[in-house]
Amino acid sequence: MKDSDKKILIVLGAILILVAAWFLVVSPTRDDIKALENENATLRARLDDLIAKEQMKDQLEKETAEAKERFAAELTKYPADLNQESTVMFMKGVEQQNEFIYDSITLPEETQFYVIGAAHDDTELETADEAEAATDDSYVASSCAYGVEYIGTYDGIKDFMDYVANYKYRMNISEIDIDLDEETGLFQGSLITNAYAVAGPDRNPDTVDVTVPEGKENLFLGQGVNIGGNTMAYDNDNGQSIVSNHELMILLDNAANDTTDGIIVATDSRDDSTFVTSSDNEVVELKITVTEEDGKKYVEYAIGGKKNKAEFTGDALTVYVNSAARVDDNDKNGVNVVISNGTSIPVVFKVVDDDTTSPRFNIKTREGSVKVY
Repeated sequence: MKDSDKKILIVLGAILILVAAWFLVVSPTRDDIKALENENATLRARLDDLIAKEQMKDQLEKETAEAKERFAAELTKYPADLNQESTVMFMKGVEQQNEFIYDSITLPEETQFYVIGAAHDDTELETADEAEAATDDSYVASSCAYGVEYIGTYDGIKDFMDYVANYKYRMNISEIDIDLDEETGLFQGSLITNAYAVAGPDRNPDTVDVTVPEGKENLFLGQGVNIGGNTMAYDNDNGQSIVSNHELMILLDNAANDTTDGIIVATDSRDDSTFVTSSDNEVVELKITVTEEDGKKYVEYAIGGKKNKAEFTGDALTVYVNSAARVDDNDKNGVNVVISNGTSIPVVFKVVDDDTTSPRFNIKTREGSVKVY
């Protein structure tokens, strides 16, 4: 081989070595340098941010604490879950406080739809598995739409809307249909009420002692409900005058109190001969029967085998119900009232201070004109 050829081969070999060194050593090193420079820039920006936050530490801690307080306050507007027991008691509360009766109610299961504070983006949940995948520190929002068919007076429907709007937990009405029955002057229709809940750390579901009777003795007979008296004088003060002037009184208190029986029904609180009582720590049936005989009006009230009967003279049988909030989970007593009003005059109840979560007073069935304030 000629010396010139050898020199050419040496030059080509040197070039190949340089090219290989570039691709195998220099280029990767340059890429690493760029990556390190980018990472360094990111870390420097992060460091600058942390230094700025450190300088604002006291202010940020204060703002964080205030944000947590606002969040905790907002959570109080929602229950921890939407259990059906709480829903039943809410619905019964509507009936007892307004001229509004349910024909039927659907109670679907609650649906989880949003995660607050999840490790991933706060987007709508498509499956229940996504909700279960949320971290233990997350709050999961759920909702439930209750379909209701109802009958009520004009004022009763307005009061129902007000009841929903001012309920202790956030609710709304998304749909409503209203039809007037010209023969009775009552309104009937359907509506959808939406309830919401937020489950999460340290959130405990409400506990409810349900006193609502289950089922009916006769499936083919209704309750004989007659909503009436929406023009009564008692509407002017929401029945408040009944507190000081009434024909019958019902006292409901903890059965374990030290002074009286837990349940007292009487026409005269100063005359124990008119008393019908119960000291049992359980829900009892109170039967109230209103009759008219020889132009006189009578009310009979009975608990089990104990009963009394008295004449009254007013234009309505006014009943003052003085209840009390439950003391604890062992406080069980209350009344399921069965009213039979065979007269043309109304029976008007004024209920005061009843337990909002687990009421002691409940109207089981009613016949004739009955109204509850």
